[in-house]
Amino acid sequence: MENTTMRNQGWFSAFALLVLVPLVGIAVFAQVMDNDPLAEALAVITSAVAGSAVLIAGIRLGESAVVTPLAVGLLSTAVIQTIDHYSPHDSVTTPALEVAVLCAHSIVAFGVMRWLRAHGLSDQRSWPLLLLPVVFVPLVWGGSMLWLGAGVAHLHDPRVAAVLCVSVDAAILVTVMQVSLVTARHNRAFNFMCYGFAVNVAAGVALVMGAWGGHPMPTLYRSLVVIALALFAAAAVHPDFARHAPPDAMQVRRGAYQVVEIATVGVAVAIAPGFGGARGELGATLRMLVVAGLVALILTRTDRALRDLEREAAAARYDGTHDALTGLPNRTRLAEVMAAEKNSRSVLYLGVDGLRTVADSFGRGVGDRALVEVARRVQQVVGSQGSTYRVGGEDFVIVTDMRAAVAAALGEHLVTSVSEPFRIGDARIALTAHVGVGQASDGTVPVDVVREADAAMQSARADGAQPVVVFDERLRAEALDRLELTAGLREAVANGSFELNYQPIVSNTTGRVVAYEALLRWHREGDVVNPEEFMEVAESSGLIVEIGDWVLDAALSEIGRHRRSGGRSAVSVNLSARQLQDPGLAERVDRALARHGVPPSALWIELTETALIADTDNAARVLSDLADLGVRVSLDDFGVGYSALNHLSQFPISVVKIDKSFVRALGDDDGYKRQVVVSAIVAMCRSLGIETVAEGIEDASLATRVRDLGCTYSQGWFHGRPEPFTAAFAG
Repeated sequence: MENTTMRNQGWFSAFALLVLVPLVGIAVFAQVMDNDPLAEALAVITSAVAGSAVLIAGIRLGESAVVTPLAVGLLSTAVIQTIDHYSPHDSVTTPALEVAVLCAHSIVAFGVMRWLRAHGLSDQRSWPLLLLPVVFVPLVWGGSMLWLGAGVAHLHDPRVAAVLCVSVDAAILVTVMQVSLVTARHNRAFNFMCYGFAVNVAAGVALVMGAWGGHPMPTLYRSLVVIALALFAAAAVHPDFARHAPPDAMQVRRGAYQVVEIATVGVAVAIAPGFGGARGELGATLRMLVVAGLVALILTRTDRALRDLEREAAAARYDGTHDALTGLPNRTRLAEVMAAEKNSRSVLYLGVDGLRTVADSFGRGVGDRALVEVARRVQQVVGSQGSTYRVGGEDFVIVTDMRAAVAAALGEHLVTSVSEPFRIGDARIALTAHVGVGQASDGTVPVDVVREADAAMQSARADGAQPVVVFDERLRAEALDRLELTAGLREAVANGSFELNYQPIVSNTTGRVVAYEALLRWHREGDVVNPEEFMEVAESSGLIVEIGDWVLDAALSEIGRHRRSGGRSAVSVNLSARQLQDPGLAERVDRALARHGVPPSALWIELTETALIADTDNAARVLSDLADLGVRVSLDDFGVGYSALNHLSQFPISVVKIDKSFVRALGDDDGYKRQVVVSAIVAMCRSLGIETVAEGIEDASLATRVRDLGCTYSQGWFHGRPEPFTAAFAG
């Protein structure tokens, strides 16, 4: 393809140097020497050359039907010029020849329209760019010039045909200018065609003005025609003649304004000599220039304002479809691309692990620089093999034409590159990554391929053994199960198929129940489903917010009944990461407490450290608001996962629940090691004014050990299994 383009460019350069440049040079010489016969002969030759060039280009490109009218119009011009050369009459005043020229101009105009329709305005919405100038420009140009030449005796006057020829040329000039301006890709063939019609218009204006002024300028007219025809031939020979240049939607809006601008300037130039009394040549010319300058200045400023508006719109569009930090296209742009996609594509979903931890540990500035470095590495690996998008905090999507197996190999390279440690200042950054690959097939919706790639990435992350996973039938079956589970959860939210069970939390000092943890159960088709089986789906689908609101309301309702009957226990409600991101959570909790008559101190909000690190700044604000209400905040599963000691001072934590994996190990042969760990956690929390709960107490021996270690509370089957409200609170 590149060799063909270079070869075509070579032919164009040779034709221009050997044929067109000499013709133009001789035309200039004829004008300087005022040699009208030479200029007339050159006009004939150049018309034939231009028409032949267009016809040959059409045959070579297999577009004869498109360019034939244009070629016929140009060749007809050559024939008319030849007849005019051997005619005994003055070509300027012979009506028959002027009408013939008008017909030839009309054929050329039709040919240009067909060419533009095929290569520049295939979008039906862009048709006004053709119709507006074709209808509007000839009326204003022709009408104004005929008004200027008010001395025309009748419609058979040859000058009428000359004016119409100029008007047709002006219309085509404006049309080609519009197409050249609004096309998304630069097309030099459009430019040459535009220059040619501009020179042709100048030639026609010179002819008409000279005839009306009593000073015909046939040599100037024919010399300009030679230059115009040479430019037409250059357009036909140029490689861009066959290239499609669809309109840019952002530019089309300005097309109508520019049509009016060009036509208005033309009117000002044409009618200015008719004002101010006498129509002397010098005075008319000066008035024409002044009016044209003023109008052009006003319209140029208007056009500049429109360009500024378009630039602002383009900038807003870019900001809305690109990530500000990395400069990569974002999820919005990906959705647009996939919605318009029709071909089979592979999608790689890259999930990077550790970026949030970097931001928490070293600050947001270092976290942002680490993200930019990851984006750079991803782009470096992908290169020209695909398009990269940032679709989430730590997630990237790569769309490529590769087969799934080749895309998986690219995924391996991505994992290797992203996982290679690097430094930012004094911080050593080590990340991990997983990639899921989805492959489009017949009947697959492109947007679904992104979801499949995401599911494959999640599978790779959960498995841990394989960093790259290709979406297959097993994952498809799992995805269908998740869809069914999601649908079931939606139905359960609507129908109230949930139930709360309560497990007691006991004081190690008094043995009294101080609180009950509310544990969610789902009754589905006669079976009880535990949260471990559906909570992940609830989180990913967003249903966790509705479910969490139901749990909070139901738990406060039942603990309110318990307290109104004389009970003094509190209730502990689990909070998800998604709920913690809601800045209005504290307000909703306050309303629920008031609705059920429960004091804030009787509510414990329980959450994991994983929920805290999803958005530490927002989590700190929300938890502070809850603490200000008087609600107690409990940190669950402490000692595993993302445990960080600074969380105890960063957040308003009232209670720490020591994970059962530490507590149960106290009874093992090497339990003294876990005993040291538990003792350290208890001592640290006591010094911070934080109470502790030992989870997983299953026998009296463990209950005694954690009491001796100083734990404030205990929870486990030894103290009571999770039970519905009636059974739990009856005990």
